[in-house]
Amino acid sequence: VEQRRASKFDRVVPIEDRTKWKNKNKTKDELIEEILNAPNGSLAGDRKSLKKKLLGELQEIAEKAGISKDYFCKTKKIAGWYGKCKGIEQILRESGHLDISKLSEYTLEKRDKETGELIKEFSLRRMMASRPDFANEVSQLEFIGGKVGCNVIITTKYHAEYAGEGIEYTWGFQKCFYRRQPLKRKKGKANFFALVDECLSRDLVTTELVRKFSKRARDYMQAYCAFETDEMKEGLKESGKGGKLNITHAMIEKMKKVVSSHRAALDHDKQFLDRIIKEEGFSVVDVVIKSESKYVPSKRAGSSKDLESKRAKKK
Repeated sequence: VEQRRASKFDRVVPIEDRTKWKNKNKTKDELIEEILNAPNGSLAGDRKSLKKKLLGELQEIAEKAGISKDYFCKTKKIAGWYGKCKGIEQILRESGHLDISKLSEYTLEKRDKETGELIKEFSLRRMMASRPDFANEVSQLEFIGGKVGCNVIITTKYHAEYAGEGIEYTWGFQKCFYRRQPLKRKKGKANFFALVDECLSRDLVTTELVRKFSKRARDYMQAYCAFETDEMKEGLKESGKGGKLNITHAMIEKMKKVVSSHRAALDHDKQFLDRIIKEEGFSVVDVVIKSESKYVPSKRAGSSKDLESKRAKKK
């Protein structure tokens, strides 16, 4: 108890090992205090103006006033526990979950050196997550939502922007538009509200844009849904993972590309489509991609002669 009380507040203790004594630069607050206490220190400005200056500028002012910018440090500061957040180890230790005789063996994620498997009984994060009071704890947003009578559904940690049919993209677009405007449009209450109204207007956020953002959000939704299919679960069981998978950011990005291209039959069955087109005598250029001829160049009979005759007439 006495030791805990003694370590409650920050304290400065001398450094016994003289080899660890060294020169240290003074902080901004220390320089400002010494400059103001100097005989002609008031000429450099008041405390408010000095706080706006950089450390290098304060060092130059101090040198002109005959104040050293560093000092020979023989002490060290030991932080106290008062006002500090408790760590994982401290919480588990106070609740009696740790073996005091084996404290050195506990780490955030203890793994076996040979197999790489997680050792649960010595992994602090795992032990903390398994505690009922932490596992069943709701976030502050969920707590407030429950108070006002609504449910808050937390999205996945990698792509929260797919919530609300891509509304995050709409907000981001509006913010980008606002930040690109000149400063004169933001100064003054009337100008500020006028610009905000413009950012929120349907003239800026058109239906076409909203649909585009919604489509991008659905691409990620499909990627997450793909991991929940029976085919994926069966594959995990066969691979020995027991139907469980730790989904990472890289996996979601790869799955998004796979899902996005899955509906493009041209990427998978191009030969089959080419054969059908030849058998049926179907003209892709004339019927399907006539308006997008820049992607599929086609030559009409006599087209080069027509161009040459038009050029000759212009000359």
